[in-house]
Amino acid sequence: MKKKVLLNLTLVSMLSLTGCDTKEVVDIKPSEVAYEVNNFAIEKGDKTQKFDNTREDWSKVKSSSKMIIVPYKRISTGAVPFVNTRKLPEKKIIVVSQSIVSKDWVADLNKGSNKNDDSFKAESSNGAEFHTGITLSAKISNTDTYLSIYGIDPNSNLRDVKVQSIPLETVLEKTVKPFIQGALAAEFSKYPTFEIQPKKTEIIQKVEVATKERFAKDGITILTFNSSDTITWSDRKIQEAINEKAQLEAQYQKSIVESKVRTIEAETKRKVEEQQAMAKARAIELQAEADRKKAEIERMKQEEINLQSLAKAKNEVDIAREKAKVISVEREMLAIEKERIEIEVKKINAQANFERAKKWNGKEAFGDVTIQGVTSIIDKNGDVKTMNLVK
Repeated sequence: MKKKVLLNLTLVSMLSLTGCDTKEVVDIKPSEVAYEVNNFAIEKGDKTQKFDNTREDWSKVKSSSKMIIVPYKRISTGAVPFVNTRKLPEKKIIVVSQSIVSKDWVADLNKGSNKNDDSFKAESSNGAEFHTGITLSAKISNTDTYLSIYGIDPNSNLRDVKVQSIPLETVLEKTVKPFIQGALAAEFSKYPTFEIQPKKTEIIQKVEVATKERFAKDGITILTFNSSDTITWSDRKIQEAINEKAQLEAQYQKSIVESKVRTIEAETKRKVEEQQAMAKARAIELQAEADRKKAEIERMKQEEINLQSLAKAKNEVDIAREKAKVISVEREMLAIEKERIEIEVKKINAQANFERAKKWNGKEAFGDVTIQGVTSIIDKNGDVKTMNLVK
């Protein structure tokens, strides 16, 4: 009886365990890139859930989906089939975050990223120690390269379907920062104490270029790289000496600047006065030119008036000449008319004397008879003039 019951239980277990319809939905954030990798434990029947994390070409398993469905599979984990079993995911989803990460590595405990003295230590060429700070931001630009180099986060729970790559923040702290430390120390050690501060910007720019080139090969893009702290010397006396030297240099530079300012002001004043003098001379020249043009216009006007007067006078002379000609003609005509009238009077007087002679009785005295003659003529103006002729 016991054997029969055991057999029935075994059959039920086999029927219930042969299938597995469990699935899990894995959401991928907009800033994440996902990779679908076969579960190594499924292939090997290994209950530790190890999976293949040694791929050389991660691009072949990169997923473009933002929602991945992962089915589960039941595998045997013991000596008795269908009894000692577990459900395991057929895939692991490895996720690489492309979010921007910022770091502020300074000595101030209240300002730094880690609340520690994260400043970069260095020495001048003559052994004077100091520290300074750097701030940067970065992101993973090539997730394939990054994943192949840095791999999976060792702190991830391998029993989870979704597994994170090593965080970029960890890489910045453990790989990028030591690289920057070494590069800064090497560059600063080339210069003596008093040249460290003047050379700081140049050195940081050089280290920035080197850092960007180095980690671009690992799929990491350094977005910003700046100095975030002053040069602070371990020995205060050095800082005091530098400050004093800087103060003296500042005073010297100030005197140079003031001298240049005075020179510039004097030169500016001279140019202004020169320009004002030129402007004044030009104004006088323009006024003289305007006066000359005005005089020329007046002369031309007067000349026009003179020409008009001359023309008028000439016209009047011509008129007078014509009048004189007319008067002369009139006079000639009058003289002719007078002569004609005189002749007529003489004729009349002669005729009268003749008539008297015919009637003379021989008694009265006989002499010439004076006849008074009157004639009228019309002058050039149309006026009637009376001429008395007495003989």
